[in-house]
Amino acid sequence: MKPDLQNAVKVCVKYHKGQFRKHPVQGICLPYAFHPLEVTKIVWSWGIGNPVTLCASTNHDIIEDTDCPIEILRKEIGDEATDIVLELTFLPGDVSKEERGRLKHIYMLSIVNASIDAFVIKYADRFINSFDRSEEHTSELQSR
Repeated sequence: MKPDLQNAVKVCVKYHKGQFRKHPVQGICLPYAFHPLEVTKIVWSWGIGNPVTLCASTNHDIIEDTDCPIEILRKEIGDEATDIVLELTFLPGDVSKEERGRLKHIYMLSIVNASIDAFVIKYADRFINSFDRSEEHTSELQSR
């Protein structure tokens, strides 16, 4: 199956419906679907325009943050893009906060050994997350 970015966006919006970003920007928590679309835009702006990578970036958080079945994802964005999403998925299970932190640290270190597509998407994800948090702190300072 050839990956289709329109299908990837539809899946993203459908399964993230009702979710919002944790960190408000200028006092507003945006719908969560904005985040993966921002990550996709960043990946694209870096000159990576292949449909597989763009479909994976659009759904990079979908397995860990929604109830989207992997089979549906495979059907909608293809096996190759879904495999990249799975590389990016962090599911520590039911563990303590400390253990989750330790496992997340190991997961983040392991990204350097992931596929180049997964690495680039994770880098874009972290970039957007850090930008969101800096906006949050700027808004806090401006409101003082």
